[in-house]
Amino acid sequence: NNEVFWRKDGTSFPVEYSSTPIYKGGKVSGTVVVFKDITERKRTEDQIRNMNTELEIKVEERTRELAETNLILQKEIVEHDQAEERIRLVYDASPYSIVLVDSKGTIRLANQTTEEYFGYDISQLIGANIGKLMPKAEGVDHPAKISHFYANPINRKMGTGREMFALKKDGSLFPVEIGLTPIKIDGEMMVLTNIIDITERKQADKILQQSEERFRSVAESARDAIVSAESNGIIIGWNQAAEKIFGYKESEIIGQS
Repeated sequence: NNEVFWRKDGTSFPVEYSSTPIYKGGKVSGTVVVFKDITERKRTEDQIRNMNTELEIKVEERTRELAETNLILQKEIVEHDQAEERIRLVYDASPYSIVLVDSKGTIRLANQTTEEYFGYDISQLIGANIGKLMPKAEGVDHPAKISHFYANPINRKMGTGREMFALKKDGSLFPVEIGLTPIKIDGEMMVLTNIIDITERKQADKILQQSEERFRSVAESARDAIVSAESNGIIIGWNQAAEKIFGYKESEIIGQS
C-alpha cells in the first residue's frame, strides 16, 4: 500500500507498507506491518515527471510554432521574387532548421538555424545536395526516397517508426525529427524540410529510464516487500521479497488489483 503517514512533530511523509498475519493456534491473532519511507523515491519521480511535462509542453509549443511558420512560408514563397527578404526574415526567425529542396535533392534555401545545427555557412549549403546533411546509411538511397515523395507529395514525417539522425560538418550525429511539406514555387514543386533537434528530449528519456532501472534494482535487492500499484489499484510492481512474503510470483500478480 502507498499512503501518507504523520510523524509526532506533525510533518507528513509517504510510505509503502505491507502486512503479514500472525497465526496462533491456527487462527489469525494479529498482523505484522512493514513500513518503508519512500520520500526520496517520490521526490525523484516527481522531478522526472515535471521534467517530462515541461519537455512535452515545449515540444507542443515548438510544433505549433513550426506549423504556423510553415503556413506563413507557403503563403510568402508564392510571391518569391517580390518577397524574398520577408521570407528570409521568417526563415531566420524559426527555432528549427528549415531547408528548401528541389526535386533533384539540391538545397535552394536554408535558414540561420540550419547553420547553428550543422556548422556550415549557408553559402556552403546552397547548391549542395541534401544528402550532405545525412549519415551515409541514410544518404545512399535518398534519391529513391526523393522520387517516392514527389510521386505522392503530401505533408508527412520522414522515418516514421524509427530513429533519425542528422550529420554535422564535424562528422558528429544528432537525433532529429524531420517533417516534409510540398510547396510550389514559380510552377516548380519543391519540398520544405523542417528539421528539429530532439537531443534534449532524448536526454530526458534516458534520465527517466535510468531512474526506473535504479528503482527496480533497489526494489529487487530490498528485504522488504515492495509493491507498486496504479491509482485504480492495479499492481504494476512486485519485487522478489514480495514473492517470498506473499507467495505470488510477479507474473501471477502484475495486472491484478
